[in-house]
Amino acid sequence: MKKIITFSALAGLFLGLSYTYLFSPPTSASLSTKTYINLTDMRKEIDRLTREDPSLGLSSNPYAFIKNNKEYERIVKMGYPALPVIEERITEGNSFGLDKYILAAAAEEIAKVDLKKSEFRWSDPEEFTRSWNLHLKTVPDKVDKIVSSTESAEWKNEKLVELGAPAIPFILDIVEKGAKELEPSLQKIVHSSTVSSVSPSQFNAQLWKTDHKEDTRILKTMVDKAVEKEVSTHFRMNKN
Repeated sequence: MKKIITFSALAGLFLGLSYTYLFSPPTSASLSTKTYINLTDMRKEIDRLTREDPSLGLSSNPYAFIKNNKEYERIVKMGYPALPVIEERITEGNSFGLDKYILAAAAEEIAKVDLKKSEFRWSDPEEFTRSWNLHLKTVPDKVDKIVSSTESAEWKNEKLVELGAPAIPFILDIVEKGAKELEPSLQKIVHSSTVSSVSPSQFNAQLWKTDHKEDTRILKTMVDKAVEKEVSTHFRMNKN
């Protein structure tokens, strides 16, 4: 009888733990595995590329290390969730080497922006973090200015596309309010990205937003944090 009672208690504990695991929301730790980025892995990949092609070791062009870079390709395929993690990795420590340069390039490819062609140019990973945050914090105002301008819809779509993925949540809001003529900008940004799940001919802004709620949330949070950081810095400067 004692053995039966002990077995029943263990079975009950096991079932309880199973229920908790199955029906509790995933923790941040479990979610982070989807966007795992480690600088050591990037350095190993750089070493592999250099061993296979010794001439790379003499190259002063960081983009030469992107071709056939499996770690770079893996990170880009993560899509928008990788962006805040990339930002964290670049700001880790005090060194800004080739590994972080490649991460910065990955961020631009994912976000579909080319900051070097904007007013926020950068030449090294440390500069990239500043340029990236400057770009993020200006996105809401730029979207408003573009949309409220008297230029043609074609011009507006072109300018919105230049803002890249960080502008998606704000363009979505405007399209939902009736500005259907700006939907092509969303279509172009989304379908030049790895997160696209439908063909261009089937694109619908509302359906995309429904299917990509987490992507939209991540992008909006990134922009909001950059804006809040700027406001906080401005407040401290004025206070002093």
